[in-house]
Amino acid sequence: MKKQFFIIMIQSIFIVHIYGQNIIQNNQTMINSDILPCYQINKSVPSPAGTIIGLNSVCQGTQFVTYKVPPVSGATSYIWTLPSGFTGVSNTDSIILTIDSTAVSGSVTVKGHNSSGDGTESSLFVIVNILPLVSFYTTSVNGCQPLPVAFSDNSYPSSSFCIWNFGDGSTSNLNYPTHIYNLPGNYNVQLTSTTTQGCTATVIIPNLITVYPQPIADFTWNPPIGTLSNPVINFVNLSTPIDISTNWFWDFGDGVTSNDKNPTHSFPNFNSNSYTTVLIASTIYGCSDTVAYPINILETSVTENNLYNVNITFDNFRSILSVNNITRDTEVSVYNIQGQLLLHEFITQSLTKFNISQFAKGVYIVKIGNENNSLIRKFLKE
Repeated sequence: MKKQFFIIMIQSIFIVHIYGQNIIQNNQTMINSDILPCYQINKSVPSPAGTIIGLNSVCQGTQFVTYKVPPVSGATSYIWTLPSGFTGVSNTDSIILTIDSTAVSGSVTVKGHNSSGDGTESSLFVIVNILPLVSFYTTSVNGCQPLPVAFSDNSYPSSSFCIWNFGDGSTSNLNYPTHIYNLPGNYNVQLTSTTTQGCTATVIIPNLITVYPQPIADFTWNPPIGTLSNPVINFVNLSTPIDISTNWFWDFGDGVTSNDKNPTHSFPNFNSNSYTTVLIASTIYGCSDTVAYPINILETSVTENNLYNVNITFDNFRSILSVNNITRDTEVSVYNIQGQLLLHEFITQSLTKFNISQFAKGVYIVKIGNENNSLIRKFLKE
């Protein structure tokens, strides 16, 4: 009888039947030399991969970028292929990548895999945008307080948005800001630049800006008024700071000068006169300040109604200004260094304290008295 055979698959077990003879029964094989060999039939390869879900535009240096593909029918694992500079490992339907600073644009591909082979791959072309090369320049890097510095963003590609940190608690989002450093010290400067593609980079330069302390020149003298019989005036230097790095230059207004810290000067005594005495305080860094007061040399001493014995003091926080040794009612005015009047009060012997806590840090001028008889002093509020 002519032999015929067919294959029946039951739960992945393949049984060959031949009419008239069962070759495989109950998982036991009966060998018959006149029967052709029988082989197990393989499964098919996975289905084609679907659309990859993820960003198609990224920046160099970006981390934790996820790509995912819908589950592929028949796949027991997945094979991902990445462009140059993309790093990450996965054999599942998703992968988390790091985009290196040297990465270039290219295709992310994935395909399903099983023991029969690989399925058709799916790809997504990803554009890699370069990081900005952040740089800037300034008009100056050191100087005396208050120090204005102009900054210019020189980043490439040009910033669509930038943030400056000037190191003293101040920031700006202008491309070309000017910042004033009011206090002495060394300051780091940081610039963060963002491109139109949203790629961001930062540069910081430590101790870029150095601000030198500005001296505040001031002095007093004794006696308050000289006479022709005794035109000798003793000057007391009240400038700050007073240290070995500060130089002094006095011009007494009569053609005589001095570099002493606390000079004594004899004015001409041939007639009554008023001499404008100038003090210039300067430091080794080139920072200087100037103050000038009139010194009166009269025929006889005049003490009535003068203000030269008045002194000005402050509390520890420089928030309360006190005027002491008031002998009569008068006026007090406080100006900022630009000459703007900030406080004007009428002093009586019962009203000698004034609240200046609202004043910002800086140099101020106090004037006590009127145009005909006044005492002027400078002070620094820190």
